[in-house]
Amino acid sequence: MGRGTGRAGRGRRARGKVYKDAVEIGPVTRMVEKKMKKTLKWVGPGAYVLGLVVAIAAGIMMPSDPNIMTLLAALGVIVGLVNIKDKEKTKFLLASLTFLTVAMSLSMITQSIPEIGDKILQVVYYVMFFTAPAAAVVSLIVINEVAKGR
Repeated sequence: MGRGTGRAGRGRRARGKVYKDAVEIGPVTRMVEKKMKKTLKWVGPGAYVLGLVVAIAAGIMMPSDPNIMTLLAALGVIVGLVNIKDKEKTKFLLASLTFLTVAMSLSMITQSIPEIGDKILQVVYYVMFFTAPAAAVVSLIVINEVAKGR
């Protein structure tokens, strides 16, 4: 028999190892896999940085815009799904809970600051719109893990 046709019961060679009924992966597929891994590496951190920049800029320039709130919530969900690793979940949830609690107290304090108090308050609210969905996603993941007994 010629090379590559193989006999019944013999596996194919894939990356130097023999696998039974292995499907050969072409160079294009490997390249796409590499590109996707590289892309996913920056999606989570990119969403985090973008969320903070949008929250601060919009808080100063665009108070109470529902489109900004929706964008921040979507970015928060992305951060919660992609950016928070297993070992970071507890710290993230504690920090999120602390921030969301403190943010409510800050809202009372900033109202008494003339001129810039409203801007600070709006930035804090936008950061809350960004943080709360991320915390909700991570907490649902943790609840699911606990329910499964991990």
